[in-house]
Amino acid sequence: MSLTKYTEAEGTASTWTRCTRAFINNPLNSTATVTFYEEDVVSLGDKVISAERGSVSKQFSPTGIIEIRDPDTGELTGDTVSHLYLYNILYSLYINEALLRDNGGIPLPPAAPATVVADVGNLAEFIPTPEPTPEPTV
Repeated sequence: MSLTKYTEAEGTASTWTRCTRAFINNPLNSTATVTFYEEDVVSLGDKVISAERGSVSKQFSPTGIIEIRDPDTGELTGDTVSHLYLYNILYSLYINEALLRDNGGIPLPPAAPATVVADVGNLAEFIPTPEPTPEPTV
């Protein structure tokens, strides 16, 4: 006996894998690890269905290098950043948000301006701009 498929339809579907969340485990006296959780996605007409796929993890290494990819194409850009640079960015994001929270949501005064160093194949680095030294008065 064969049952008819209720509301069967044919069409063109597209599928992809995406990261749904990233979890950073930063234990005291141990190496930090980031875990990226993935899902498979199927798009068919106006319906999108997703299902958990798995995960991939990476341990922090101060000398580790991340090759930068274009988010639209997935192609390597030729730029790199170190794990330490990313760690410093995430640390700064955390501290800035914690300070904002602890200050009752009132933004803190701006820090000293920064100067962008010319990009020579890597992402630009920021260095503080020194305050001008006043001329001595005689």
